[in-house]
Amino acid sequence: MPGRHEPRCGRWSLTAPGCWARIIPTPSHPATTTPAGRGEAGAGQRASSLFASVVEDRTRVLGADHPDTLVSRHNHAHWVAATGDVATARDLFAAVVKDRTRMLGADHPHTLVSRHSHAVLVGATGDPAWARDLMAAVAADHARALGAAHPDTLRIRESLAQWTDAARR
Repeated sequence: MPGRHEPRCGRWSLTAPGCWARIIPTPSHPATTTPAGRGEAGAGQRASSLFASVVEDRTRVLGADHPDTLVSRHNHAHWVAATGDVATARDLFAAVVKDRTRMLGADHPHTLVSRHSHAVLVGATGDPAWARDLMAAVAADHARALGAAHPDTLRIRESLAQWTDAARR
């Protein structure tokens, strides 16, 4: 059992302060069914490089604002974070949030996912108070867009509670 100030990392550990690199997913979770999730050496870096290439190609062929390009940019940011470069991933997510908000709207489910990831990485790079504030906005928008009882809304509210606690320390 974690101590008072240790994060409780579990299936949704990406949302908990201090847990970004400590996923403990279920057996069917993509993190355990991909090479990187199985712990193959260098798989995260390979995935990050491959997604960077896909982003480049999709931007060239489809355009920077195409929904598929935005999905690839989100995925690239995720894999950059998985390699441990959370500051770069935070900045990549910030750009994805800006473009998804402009193209899809602030309440679109894809935008909400990117906003959540950005908030987590803001906290992971050392600013739990800003992460808390971003998470509060995501939680409010999520509840308005998908409902207060939606499972994703509840997970985001839990993440908000964790970042609120982290910001007090």
